[in-house]
Amino acid sequence: MHLFTSLFATFQKRLNDIEIEGRNSDERKAVVDVLGTCLTFDWHPSNNVNRFHEKLVILITDGPSCDLVNGKCPSHGNDLWKMSDPFEKQDIILVVVGIEPGVVVCTDFYCALAHKIGGEYLPMINATRVLTSVILRVMLKEDTLSQLFCHLNIQSDLEYNSLYRYSSVQPGVRYMIEHCQTMFDIRKRVFTYRGQPNASDNDSKNIDDDMQSDAQSDEKISITKEWEWCFKDFIKPK
Repeated sequence: MHLFTSLFATFQKRLNDIEIEGRNSDERKAVVDVLGTCLTFDWHPSNNVNRFHEKLVILITDGPSCDLVNGKCPSHGNDLWKMSDPFEKQDIILVVVGIEPGVVVCTDFYCALAHKIGGEYLPMINATRVLTSVILRVMLKEDTLSQLFCHLNIQSDLEYNSLYRYSSVQPGVRYMIEHCQTMFDIRKRVFTYRGQPNASDNDSKNIDDDMQSDAQSDEKISITKEWEWCFKDFIKPK
């Protein structure tokens, strides 16, 4: 975890040091702790009339959160689903960027979490292009983050060249947002829903086959090149 910096060289070095394995992993992510730490950062105050009162957190993940799988998470008792309340109080928008194929099994949850905190779920392959456009338009004061994320094109911005299918996850996303109050409710919904046969079983099998095929590769995916140009566009070197 790093604090904010105004130096592009420092930011770029931190980014260059990140490598994520793009395959399935038994390691579960303590997402609630990461998001909780974001709330302690030295954000700009939301009382400047010359700027939009929004901040942006980008969560990059390649698998399920630990408290989504079995409720056992090395956190300090915080509930991930309830993180929307403190995020909203601080005007923070959440975007979840998923690295396929490991994240495919939980895109509905991450999409619901991002929507609940005013943002969007993006497959990694589309994230650079979409976030660059959104952030630049916010800086030009064309619109707010929330408004821009609400008007993304499903085919070209979200689904393009990825395993993500927006229409398939939306029933579950709507249910979670409307009916779930805690992560216990989320787990109950996820495991009950997925335990029942449905018309898309063949599609799920095809995705599982793709995931197993990709998981056999030991090649690491460096996110450096994916994100370098995105951040160069809106962070000026000093």
